[in-house]
Amino acid sequence: MVEFNGFRIAVETNDIPLPEYAYPDEEPANTKTVYIEVPPSNEPVRFKIRTTPLKPLEKDDVLGYGVSTTVDGLLSAYTRHISCERNADGTLVEGIYINTPDRTGAVLREMFFKRLETIEENDNNHEDIDPAKLGMIETQMQRYLSRRERPVGEAERLLVEQGSTLEGKISEKKIKGSSTSHSAGLGNQIRSSLPSPYSWTVGPTLLTVRFLYRSKASLQSLGIIPHDPPPPRLKREREEVIDLTGGTAGIKTELGTPIKHERRVKRRFQVVDLT
Repeated sequence: MVEFNGFRIAVETNDIPLPEYAYPDEEPANTKTVYIEVPPSNEPVRFKIRTTPLKPLEKDDVLGYGVSTTVDGLLSAYTRHISCERNADGTLVEGIYINTPDRTGAVLREMFFKRLETIEENDNNHEDIDPAKLGMIETQMQRYLSRRERPVGEAERLLVEQGSTLEGKISEKKIKGSSTSHSAGLGNQIRSSLPSPYSWTVGPTLLTVRFLYRSKASLQSLGIIPHDPPPPRLKREREEVIDLTGGTAGIKTELGTPIKHERRVKRRFQVVDLT
């Protein structure tokens, strides 16, 4: 969980925050970046984003804050609202709002992690995909400064145009040098919604939190987390019985003295695997 500028933000699967690791590079002002580890799975894994105030909001903070979500460069059509009167304990982003074809409303769709698939050939099907945004979840927060209700008859406001999520395989050349191991996909529709009847004025961005989601192997290759220790060397013991009496009957030494029969001797060997 990232605690930053008065809020706690976490990416969860099965209501459990994913492990987070420090981001080693410099960052812009009011920005916090962390790596998170995607759970190992051959199947898509659904995720949610939880934002919680670190302390109770002021009673006069009626307008509150707007929380926007961007996944792999795809901006959700709607923001979430946190104030002393609405979602005072925080908000859970269950999915991302996708515009209807006429951009007069949006539907909320589930989000899930899926393993990134690549092809060697050039890819002309993902021109609107920014490779630098793949594998990144971004939460931004702005304070609402004022609000007005739209009068009846005001021209219908169309939602901003959105990009698209990555479908299918992407060219290896497009992500060359990237540590991205997964991308985000869209799941079932949760609900549909119309735009707010209010028009908001917002202040500057208070915070930006970026989650770079990667597989364990990818994080190890970056040096973010250590490699797994090698398996312990195996020690095996075997017992060998040597029969010192077998085949000596009637045999004499050069001096004509018969060979003395000895009892069986057990020798214990310890074999150490040095590989």
